[in-house]
Amino acid sequence: MQILYVEDDKFDQLAFKRILKKIPSISVDIATSHHEMREKVEVNAYDIIIRDIYLNGEKNLDTPGNIPVYFTSGSKPVLEQLSKKSIDSKFLLLKPISLQDVQKIVTDYTNISTEPDFSQIDEWADGDEHFKNELITYYLDEIPSQIQKIEEVALEGDLKKLADLLHAVLTKLRTFGFHDLVNKVSKLEYDARNNDLAISVCNQRLEPIIIALHQTRLTLRTKRIT
Repeated sequence: MQILYVEDDKFDQLAFKRILKKIPSISVDIATSHHEMREKVEVNAYDIIIRDIYLNGEKNLDTPGNIPVYFTSGSKPVLEQLSKKSIDSKFLLLKPISLQDVQKIVTDYTNISTEPDFSQIDEWADGDEHFKNELITYYLDEIPSQIQKIEEVALEGDLKKLADLLHAVLTKLRTFGFHDLVNKVSKLEYDARNNDLAISVCNQRLEPIIIALHQTRLTLRTKRIT
């Protein structure tokens, strides 16, 4: 997992880096301003951003792209400010950030939703449930072999082949509207293709994805109309 930590206070930076030494599967980049945060996001594939609400004395709740963002603050009154921006309070971390805070973020990240969004398929089907069932059956038949190939290549440590295999399942996942899973697979494909992570870290990130891919089969079985 790659985290961008946006903080202008050196003390907090040092404390956060120290915490992450206890979680070797996480790598961290530091940005010290809103502008630097945006620059880094443009050239790096981060999984999560953790950022101070006040940077260089200025409050800014804007977030770049669709990367999950956790805000940090030294006081609770900012909860009202977050709610006005429709930001859930669970995305606020009170300083000092603890090891438990980071572990919870990791848990939230690895819990991947497999609830499908059939809007694309419904548009194609136009009321034809037989067509919808046909697509589901095709997915159920094909995905097990794709999962097996992904697992085999991951064990071999071939990141390029792994990226190719992850890319191959993305169209199916997008078609069935597994949006959360698409985001996770896309990020891992990008990092694997650019050799931007150790194979041990890659396998740690792959594990919840494999579990979620198996879960999609169970989910889709319940959606078929017999």
